Amino acid sequence: MSRYHWSGIAISSSVRSLIVTSFFRRVCFKNVIKQMFRYGAKFQWVDSHVNYALVTVDNLKSGRTKAWEREDVEPVSDEMVDRTLPFFSPVVTDMVRVQKFCGMRPQDVRNMRYCDIFDRDKDVWKYIPHTHKTEHHGKKLAKAIGPRAQAILIPYLIDKQDTPTGFLFSPADSKTPVNLK
Repeated sequence: MSRYHWSGIAISSSVRSLIVTSFFRRVCFKNVIKQMFRYGAKFQWVDSHVNYALVTVDNLKSGRTKAWEREDVEPVSDEMVDRTLPFFSPVVTDMVRVQKFCGMRPQDVRNMRYCDIFDRDKDVWKYIPHTHKTEHHGKKLAKAIGPRAQAILIPYLIDKQDTPTGFLFSPADSKTPVNLK
């Protein structure tokens, strides 16, 4: 692979003009470009001074670039979620409801295990997942499980008492085929 020895400013301008119309502003320079060159410097595909030069370049400012602005992603309405439930298998329907009632990410529901749910003798249970999205940042996660989610989880907890490290939900356990017609 050939290496180009440009000054930091020349690289920044070239990269910026090439990429700025391809991505939305918040991803454009802050994430994609700087990470790409950092990765390249790590494997010595790009000289390390190039990565350092890019660190000194300001991120793109709102309204001051040709990069398009991404619209904020809004949550799906409860009505839309409720209209989709009849198309899911019973297990997936329960997963969606638990996610909604507890304010969880999909992976947090998918990773639920008997051994991760505490305080089952109290009004509100506590779920501490064995793995979660921000654990690599040293963050802890605990989710409250209220009465509506508890009512859904009880049959799954009873079923998994003998295998406490097994996942509560398995879409393969759904016995009713989904009719999408």
